[in-house]
This record gives sequence, structure tokens and C-alpha cells, in this order.
Amino acid sequence: EQSPIALTGHARQRSWQRTTPKERGETKAGGNSIAGHDETSENLRQSFVEQAPTPNRSFAENDIPALRFVGSILNEAQANAKSNGVINPDEDISVRIQLENEGFDATGELFGVLRITDLATDAVVTLVDSTANFPNISPGDSAFSETPFRFETTPDSLPDSLRFTLAVIQKSSGFNAKSFPNQQLLA
Repeated sequence: EQSPIALTGHARQRSWQRTTPKERGETKAGGNSIAGHDETSENLRQSFVEQAPTPNRSFAENDIPALRFVGSILNEAQANAKSNGVINPDEDISVRIQLENEGFDATGELFGVLRITDLATDAVVTLVDSTANFPNISPGDSAFSETPFRFETTPDSLPDSLRFTLAVIQKSSGFNAKSFPNQQLLA
């Protein structure tokens, strides 16, 4: 049985629209005899969103497919690094971030921008390379950044963790972005 979606008024000039022309998340097939699919069994939470109108195309055509932040791998590159997988004082750290495509379409090549979001960290961490490229990620797959993000720590002690925001931009459009705020690297 299909659970209903709670509809709100179309305040703020929004409308209900399909995320894609394709049916998403069918729960059974063969109900309406059209190519064996039953649109009444479609998972409406996956197929419709309330967003700003996008005439003549689905809302999802304007966005990067559903990306999920999976995690990160730290590499301590400096000669005096402790190489313990932990951020320590006075190290040169490279971080590769892993993203998963939970959508139905490939992402295209992506560009990521990392920003430290904890102001208390600014005095002890310097971003050396805040950008990285991500490959085209197929639906259901995940990938690490092709190039690492890099930062240096000072000899001063570090906080318990470093918080950052990652913004991801589709290279083909140059402006479609997905943000992963308040992510954490343990120190």
C-alpha cells in the first residue's frame, strides 16, 4: 500500500514536480499493462519534490545526482609525521574524500572546494590546497577525490577535531553545487 505524501500549500512560489521523467522505486510491476509497470506502486517520495518551478524539464536535471559523503583517508606526508592516521601538530596532511552516487544518473566530472569551518582551528591549521577533482561516478558507485586536499598544522596543539564544509560543483555546468556542511576529521 502506498503511503501518502503530506502536501503543503505552494507557498514561496514552489510546485510539486517529478524529479525525473522515469518512475522511481516501484514496489511491484504489471499493474497497468504499460510495459509491465504499475505507476500506482511508484515510491512517490523518490519521484516528486516540492521546489521552485523548472518549466519543460524535471527538477533533478538542474542538480547533481544524489551524492553522499562517505568518509576520508588521511595521509601524513611530512618527514617528521607520526604516520599514525591521526592529525598531529606540525604535520603536512593530505586528505582524499570519498563520495557515493545514490542517484540514478552518472555525476559527470566534479570539482570540490573544502573550507575549514571551525574558527578556533584557523590559528593552528593552514589550507595549502583547498580544491580537488572527482571522477564521473556511476549510479551506486563511490569514488575518492583524484587529487588530495592538503593542509598543514602548526607546532601548537590541535583541537579534538577539525570541522569542514565540502562544496561539490559539476564541471560541465560550472554552478550546480552540493554542500556537505560540518563534516569532521578527528585530530
